[in-house]
Amino acid sequence: MKLRAIVAEDEPLAREELLEVLARDPEVVVVGEAEDGETLFDLLSRHRPDALFLDIEMPRRSGLQALERWIARHGAEAAPLVVFTTAYERYALEAFNLEAVDYLLKPYDAARVERALRRLKARLRERSTSSAPAGKLLVDDGERYVVLDPKEILYAERKEREIVVHTLRGPIRSRMALAELEERLQGGPFLRVHRSFLLNLDYVDSIEPWANGAYTVYLKDANHPPIPVSRGAAKALFDRLGRR
Repeated sequence: MKLRAIVAEDEPLAREELLEVLARDPEVVVVGEAEDGETLFDLLSRHRPDALFLDIEMPRRSGLQALERWIARHGAEAAPLVVFTTAYERYALEAFNLEAVDYLLKPYDAARVERALRRLKARLRERSTSSAPAGKLLVDDGERYVVLDPKEILYAERKEREIVVHTLRGPIRSRMALAELEERLQGGPFLRVHRSFLLNLDYVDSIEPWANGAYTVYLKDANHPPIPVSRGAAKALFDRLGRR
C-alpha cells in the first residue's frame, strides 16, 4: 500500500532535506507541499493524505492551528497520521496530545525519518485492518478506500507497478502489492496461480492444459479472459479443487 503524505514546512532548505529522505522510499508518495497554514488546510481537504509531516511554526496560521481547524470541521477519524517536525523540543506536549506518530527535531536525521516512516506504515496497516467491517477488505485505489467483500473478487492481476482487482462490480486499480493482497485474503478460496495472478477458485469454470506442465483457467464469466496457471502452481490448483 502506498503511503500518501503531505509535507508542511515553511523553510525551503529543511523542506528539501525532508523530501529527499522521503523520496528514497518507493512506498511513499508526496501529494502536496505547504509553506503556510492556509495552504496546508486546503491541501488536507483536497488530498485527504494518509500522513502529514507537520512543522508547527508556520506563517498565516500555524501548522498546528491549521490541523486543529481541519479536525474540527471533518472529524478526528478523517485526520491523517501526524509526524511533528520542529526545531524546538517544547512542542513535545502538543505532539503527545494529538497522538502524533513521531516527533522529529531539525536538522533532520535520515535514520530518524526512516524510523518515523516505519511507524507510520505500521499504524496505517492497523487503521486499514480495523476500519473495515468484519469480513471485509479495504483496497486503496489512490483516491479513496474501497470496501470489498472478498466474495466479490474474481481475480487480481499485477500490471507493472500496480494491481487490478477484478470484481463483480468492475475493476479496481491499486498500488497495493499482489503479495499483500494475497496475505490479506489468506483462509479464503484464493490461490496464487501465477506470479502475476491471484485467483478466486469459486469462479473457476474449466481448466485446459497449455504447455510444459502449465495450464489455462477459464472463468464462469466468459467476459473475462483466460488466466494462466504456472507449472509450479498447477498441483496446488488441482489439490485445492479436489482432483481425485
